[in-house]
Amino acid sequence: MLGPMIFIGVGGSGGNTVRSIREFLWQKLVSEGWEGEFPECWQTLWIDTISQQGRGGYAAPLVPDNSYLGLVAGSVNYPVVAKNIQSSMPDNQWVEALSGWMPASSPVPI
Repeated sequence: MLGPMIFIGVGGSGGNTVRSIREFLWQKLVSEGWEGEFPECWQTLWIDTISQQGRGGYAAPLVPDNSYLGLVAGSVNYPVVAKNIQSSMPDNQWVEALSGWMPASSPVPI
């Protein structure tokens, strides 16, 4: 009997983890003789800033489109997102809050 489960991954590493879990479960089902679709009681969700999921050089298959949530509209680029984050904070706080982890630019399209 299959019990309900949900796997949620956030960001690139979280997405790769969800993709790996989903692929592992699928291969296990197939090896046990499963002939249907991926069980509906097992849900996966990948949440990321990127508007559309991508492989990112990772071998596991992408999750179904309805299992991916991109948080930034495809028409928005990184400098716009960075400016919005910075402008949401007082000037005397954003440098300290964001320095060290927020890159000046991003080679990954969002």
